[in-house]
Amino acid sequence: MVAEKRQWPTFEEGPCENALTVLGDGSLLSVMRIDGGDGKPHMQHKPLLQARSHDKAKSWQASLMADPIRASRPRLITLPSGPVALLTIRPSIMLWISVRPALP
Repeated sequence: MVAEKRQWPTFEEGPCENALTVLGDGSLLSVMRIDGGDGKPHMQHKPLLQARSHDKAKSWQASLMADPIRASRPRLITLPSGPVALLTIRPSIMLWISVRPALP
């Protein structure tokens, strides 16, 4: 399991809406939404959660992504040259491309 709600008790919804890509070194990167962002008082946009596995998904290390990546419906792709592209929607369509072969 990449991440569970009990690991992030301060967030209302827990991990959902995930994306997965294989990085150039063979490790796995998963990015997921961790809270609503529906505009309700208790469902603000929170930073996305990222998790990385270096052992073919047997174990994962998860952490919140750096601001300002607060969005929903993440999509990931590792580009042939190594950088990772992350596309998200809501509150608007946003595209981030890493400057090196890993996300921040």
